[in-house]
Amino acid sequence: MKKYCPSDASRYLHEMYGLSRTPRTLANLRSKGGGPAYIRISPKEVVYPQDALDAWAESRFSAPVANTAQEVA
Repeated sequence: MKKYCPSDASRYLHEMYGLSRTPRTLANLRSKGGGPAYIRISPKEVVYPQDALDAWAESRFSAPVANTAQEVA
């Protein structure tokens, strides 16, 4: 399982999913909640497992719709 430091996780999310989340934003999400799962290596160092980044990114998107009327339904 590949693991990413915050700056690499930010780059991965942008390249794979088009999600712009800076390392600072990821740090805020770690503090407030709502971000991808991570592993703490030391008091100041974390890594993100690739499968956690993928699951989190995919949870950000809605199901495919053909028109805006389907979004409300």
